[in-house]
Amino acid sequence: MWTKQNIQFSFYLVGLFFVTTALGLYRTQKLSDNGLNDHPVVGSKLFALDGYWTALTETEEQSLVIEAQVPGDLISDLERAGYIGNPIYEMNFLNSTIWHSYIWNYTRDFLLPSEEIDSDRYLLVFDGVKMGARVYVNEHEIANTTDQFLRYTFDITDTVKPGYNRISVVFDPQINVNGRFMACTGGWDWAFYTNTNNYGSSTFTKGIWKSIYIVKVNELAITHVVPHVFYNGSYPTQPLQDGNHGNFESQVQVRVHYLAYSKQNVQLNVSGEWGSHSSSTFTIQPGEDSVTLKLTATAEEIDLWWPAGIGPHPLYYVNVTMMGMKATIQTQRRIGFRVIALVTGNDTDPNYVKKNLHADGTDTQGMLFRINGAAIYSRGANMIPMEELEGRLNASAHYQLVKSAVDGGMNTLRVWGGGIFLPDVWYDACDELGILVYHDMQYAQRNHSPTNDSIQAAELKHQIRRLSHHPSIIIWDGCNECHVVIHTPTGIYVTFVMAIVAQEDKSRIIWPSCPAPGWVSGVNRLTGLPNGSPLGLLPRSQPPKHTLTISTPRLDDMNIDKGNGSCHFVKNTDYSAGSIWLHPRAATKEMCCEECSKNSSCFMAVFYESTCWFKQNASQPSFRKGRIACWPSGTFPPKPSPPASGAIETHGPYQHGTGFPAVNGKTDLELFDPNIPLTLIPYLTGPKYYNTYASEFGCVVMSSFESMAPTLAKEHWGIHGGSPPDNCTGDFTNTCTGNNVMAQRNYPCDSIIIVYFGEQDLNATGESVFKKQLYMCMLGQALNMKSNIETRRSMNEFGTLIWQLNEIWPTGGWGSLEYGTPNQPGQVLGGRWKPLHYWLSASIYKDVMAACDGSGICYIKNDAISAFTGTVLVCAISTSGTNTTLLYLPVSLEAGAGSIYWFQVDISAINFNSTFLSLHVQSTSGETISINTQPLVPPKYMELVPTNVTFTVNDYTNPDGSIGIVVLADQPAFYVTLTTLAHGRFSENVFLLLNIKASHPIDAYLYLNETTALEEMWIFLNSILH
Repeated sequence: MWTKQNIQFSFYLVGLFFVTTALGLYRTQKLSDNGLNDHPVVGSKLFALDGYWTALTETEEQSLVIEAQVPGDLISDLERAGYIGNPIYEMNFLNSTIWHSYIWNYTRDFLLPSEEIDSDRYLLVFDGVKMGARVYVNEHEIANTTDQFLRYTFDITDTVKPGYNRISVVFDPQINVNGRFMACTGGWDWAFYTNTNNYGSSTFTKGIWKSIYIVKVNELAITHVVPHVFYNGSYPTQPLQDGNHGNFESQVQVRVHYLAYSKQNVQLNVSGEWGSHSSSTFTIQPGEDSVTLKLTATAEEIDLWWPAGIGPHPLYYVNVTMMGMKATIQTQRRIGFRVIALVTGNDTDPNYVKKNLHADGTDTQGMLFRINGAAIYSRGANMIPMEELEGRLNASAHYQLVKSAVDGGMNTLRVWGGGIFLPDVWYDACDELGILVYHDMQYAQRNHSPTNDSIQAAELKHQIRRLSHHPSIIIWDGCNECHVVIHTPTGIYVTFVMAIVAQEDKSRIIWPSCPAPGWVSGVNRLTGLPNGSPLGLLPRSQPPKHTLTISTPRLDDMNIDKGNGSCHFVKNTDYSAGSIWLHPRAATKEMCCEECSKNSSCFMAVFYESTCWFKQNASQPSFRKGRIACWPSGTFPPKPSPPASGAIETHGPYQHGTGFPAVNGKTDLELFDPNIPLTLIPYLTGPKYYNTYASEFGCVVMSSFESMAPTLAKEHWGIHGGSPPDNCTGDFTNTCTGNNVMAQRNYPCDSIIIVYFGEQDLNATGESVFKKQLYMCMLGQALNMKSNIETRRSMNEFGTLIWQLNEIWPTGGWGSLEYGTPNQPGQVLGGRWKPLHYWLSASIYKDVMAACDGSGICYIKNDAISAFTGTVLVCAISTSGTNTTLLYLPVSLEAGAGSIYWFQVDISAINFNSTFLSLHVQSTSGETISINTQPLVPPKYMELVPTNVTFTVNDYTNPDGSIGIVVLADQPAFYVTLTTLAHGRFSENVFLLLNIKASHPIDAYLYLNETTALEEMWIFLNSILH
């Protein structure tokens, strides 16, 4: 209730605070170093305006005044002031009148002592304002802000005065911002849908979401420093070595953007931390301009920056000093030295490299990255914003999220185009931890497409200048899923968006969109870097059509062990042979195989819809649902074939949740093939073959009870919400009528649970029931994605980016990490790991891993940049706890990425319902590289024994600071999962507990900070672990 007493009290507190902050302003000379700030405009002095402001509005009934936080957002301010509840609790995000229907005025007084008012100029800088606002200084209207991603700079010299001044930022919902704000604001199929909009674009909160400050300019200011690293050596196709790059010499172009108020002589000094210096003296004119100086760095002076899992990630400061007529100003940026290339042709062929050294436009063989000459298997995820509420953004959470990605085996993150340009701390973490960043411009559908105007041009220039010193960013692209075709409405992504990007940054790969088939012109064919082609940037409108003839590979091309036996059947598989013919008398797959074995012209057959198709060879394998490949004795396993051509970059497929009315997904239950056991088609792999980059695919999942429950009333603890279902109609996004809170949690999980665990009472509610439902949902996603990625790794895929990494709130989303804002009930700093993330770390995303399918076809894959020699041990593990060795195989694989060895294991005598396969990969030194535990049936068919699992927490810490946990079971236990409210993760989780006579040690890695003692965290962990 908004009472008069509350309003008076708010006025008193805010008024008192104004005096203290205004008086303290003059002493503040820099912004707080919290990781969320951008590099500021640099002048002779900086006066920070961050901190507490007043936010006020006039409703139909009364005035409302609250204390506001800058940087921050209005809804967070309202919650902090007690006028609304937690916006993500139940359906509070729909109670929008107070934040959407009124004009909100943010104000603050600031003090400029009389000695500061002289002939200098004063710039008012907003690093970020979300939603439309009018800016006033001392009641003089300065300008409107309409672009969340643009840094606004206003000259307020003529409007400020000695003593107290007042700044006002008036947020008006009627200002049209042309969609220039976070596209997932107000809803996506993993973000809650609101009931407000701005001229058709869904909205939620608003506010001064980044720092605001005043810069005193003594004739000269630096607006951006943009160091770019260029490689001057020959094109490398083998990993470069530190200190021995041959003709490697890196040229650093440091572009300094400045603002001058008078004609003057200026000296610019630039130095690199590695020892290189450059300086220049020149005359500048009034206005904005830039100047470029060059530094060099030889192989002896620097170390190379490598992706995670390959090598170190050294960073070097570039220092800039600009001395003008009255002022000397300084700033710095950090860079790393790496050689990047987007490979779309067969660059393993020296003749191809020589022929295409200066060729225009990308090729069509595939898509992979080379870093410092090494072909990279790019494995990772898509990054969405961590928050809908900018006031909750947390620097430590952003850093920990990147750390969790690395610890989960990832080396690549894509910044999705419907979110935001992320805080500096996120990019700094990627630089420091070795993450490759695939970066969309912030354009998506739903009224968030580009307009060729000065505001969006300024946005693009600012963001490229702000971010392009980060070595982690290796590729810019125009948009998310916009399918760029020139001379159509989507042509603007090239003619406007990417044209500006290419002009601003010639040191990085550019790409039309994500996904895309490439360029006809405008980039170098070998590297993908802009080349200034006279033809300009011209995208391919669709993947090219290839006429491809593939002969059976020679035996010495194949990494395979020949198998023998009776007929073998492989489901969901077809082959495009040179000639086929109908054999109508084969009514079963067994008859089909028998008839093929009698015919000397039939190599193998495909059985489909009671029809048998004879094949003369096994070229061009493909996945075809419902078809069964039939292999007569002596022809199985099939010889690996080179992959066929196709789209070089893909999105999908996506396993949506269905079976319950909700804002996303279908109400009708749609079941799907669990892909357990796998179906593998042997392929030859490597950079010389046609290949693919999968930049999106995923499976729906909810989060843990610890994450979900605090956002729901206890009576709603169940995945059907404990109330009558809504009536939901629509297409991709449904409109729901009713009051079921789970209908608003994006996708249902019914289909995922039923496919893997069978029929369940999903209408039930209660703590234990909800925990079980969410456990099954999360494990179902993990099983789905495990099968998916293990199949992909058997193919010639050089990019595997799951949709998605993180959640923006606890919901039926897609992430492998939960919602990660730490000061929210039940949430863990950076996001609690879901089962999938633990499995990515354990095996799925390991450099070297092995997998088998249901017919015993297996592979071991080396995607590291060095050769691998070791063993793979394949065992059958029964649910009663027995362990039987099926194969012990010494292997030697060439350096990857893309080195594969195919082999076969006889699993014909195994009872699939009571057996798991374990594939243990070890190096010759005995180091465990990966352990892959594969189910042969979905859990609903598993023959399991009831078991009791117990644990104890050690009362001491390990040398690495972790805390040990000992887990015991009285019978073999499968998919044992630990969970806790403590901030941290476990060394292992969702594991098999087989040895009932021995304890199973687990370590808990806690995310400590300077205010949290280890003893305190131990007590907390011990009290709430279950």
